[in-house]
Amino acid sequence: MQVLCGLALPQLGAAQVPLRTPVSGVRLERPEVVTRDLRPAGPAPGMIYGTALGPTTAKVTWATVPAANGYQLYRTGGGSTVPTMIHSIAATPGLVLAVNPTAYAGPVISPVPIKWGGTVNTIPPIAYRDLRRSPKTRYTYTVVATYPDSGPYRAGTSEAAELAMPPGLPPAGLAATTSLGTTVTLTWQPVHDATGYRVFRDNTLITPQTLRSTSYVDQGLTPGLYTYSVISFFDTEAAGEIQGELEPRSSLQVVLSRCARP
Repeated sequence: MQVLCGLALPQLGAAQVPLRTPVSGVRLERPEVVTRDLRPAGPAPGMIYGTALGPTTAKVTWATVPAANGYQLYRTGGGSTVPTMIHSIAATPGLVLAVNPTAYAGPVISPVPIKWGGTVNTIPPIAYRDLRRSPKTRYTYTVVATYPDSGPYRAGTSEAAELAMPPGLPPAGLAATTSLGTTVTLTWQPVHDATGYRVFRDNTLITPQTLRSTSYVDQGLTPGLYTYSVISFFDTEAAGEIQGELEPRSSLQVVLSRCARP
C-alpha cells in the first residue's frame, strides 16, 4: 500500500474565500455594540418635595445643581410601577431635552428660568404642578439632573419624594331657597380641584349631566318634604371624570308649601 505524505492543501486566495450566502427570508444584522457610561454620577438634585395642592393637583419642587444642563421629572404610582417622564427642562438657553409627548396630558407649564452655572443659593427651587392626579392615590417623584456628554459626569438621580393625594370631598355650605311652592334653588360652596357637581333629591340623581356651576334650580315640584345632597366630580388623567367621596356628605331638608312666598 502506498501512503502519500506531505499532502499539500490547495491555497485559497482572497477571491476564493467562500462568501456567506443569504438565506431567503432571513435578515442578517450586525450585532450592536453596547457601550457603558463609566463616568461617575453627577450631583443629584436635592431638597425634592411633593405637596398636594388639592385632590388632583400635586406640586413638586427641587433645588438646582451646578453644571447640570437640564432636569427630567419622573413619576410612578396610580397603577403604574414604571417611572414615566412627565416633564423636562433645559438649564441652558436654546437647549431642547427629549420629552415623551404621550407621558403627560395636562396643560404645558412654563418652566422657571435657570441661569447656567448657578448655585442652589442664588437660584430658587424649580416648581412643577402635576395636574389631573387621582384622589386618595400615592405617587412617587424623582428628578434626574442631566450633564453634557463631553463632561465628567453622567446623569444623577435624586432621592424619591412620596406624596399621598387627599380625597375629593363633597361640597359644604349647602343651602336652599323656595319659590311659589314649586321651585327649590340650591347653592353650595365650591370644592378645590372639582370640575363639576351632581345633585340628588331623596337619594335619586336629578342631574344626569355634571353641573359646572355651584347652584341648581329644581322646578315643577309639588308641596311636600324633600331631601337634597350634592357630590363632587374630579377630572383625572387615568380615569377621566370620577366621583369624589360620598361622606361626609351634607344633606338638606326642604319643605315646600303652597303658602310659600317668593
